[in-house]
Amino acid sequence: GFFLYAGQFIHEFIERVYFRKEELLLDTLVDCGFSNDQGPVGNMRTEHTRSRANSKVLSEAAHLWQKGDLDGRSDVVWATSEYTNLMRHHFDMLRNLIYPLLEQSVTPEDEQRLASRLNHLIFEDSGARPPEQYLKMIEALEEELDDWR
Repeated sequence: GFFLYAGQFIHEFIERVYFRKEELLLDTLVDCGFSNDQGPVGNMRTEHTRSRANSKVLSEAAHLWQKGDLDGRSDVVWATSEYTNLMRHHFDMLRNLIYPLLEQSVTPEDEQRLASRLNHLIFEDSGARPPEQYLKMIEALEEELDDWR
C-alpha cells in the first residue's frame, strides 16, 4: 500500500504540479538562448521523461505485488531505487546548475514574465488537489516509514 500511495503522490504532485513549474524555469532558460534539447535544459527534460517512466513501473509493479506477484515486489524495489537515485541527481542539478544559470541569465524583465507565468500556473485549474492534501500525503508516507524503523 505504501508504494501505491507513493506512486500516486509522484504522479499527482511531482509530475503534474512540480514538473510544470520546473518547465517554466527551463522555458525561461530557452528564452535566454539555451538549447531546448541539449545541455542543461535537455538533460532536465530527459530526467522528467525518465522520472515518468520509472514512476509508471513503480505503480504498475506495486499493483502486481498487491495481488501477490513476487516479481512485482522485486520490480518495486528496482523502480524505487532508480527513481530515488534519479531524483537525487535531478535536484542536485537543479540546485547547482539550473538555479545559478537562471541567476546569471535572467533579466529583471524575464524575471517579471516568469513570476507572472508561475502565478498563472498556480491559479490555473490543473485538476490537482489543494496543496494541503499533498502535505498530508507526505506526512502519511513519513509516518509509514517511521513505523518501518
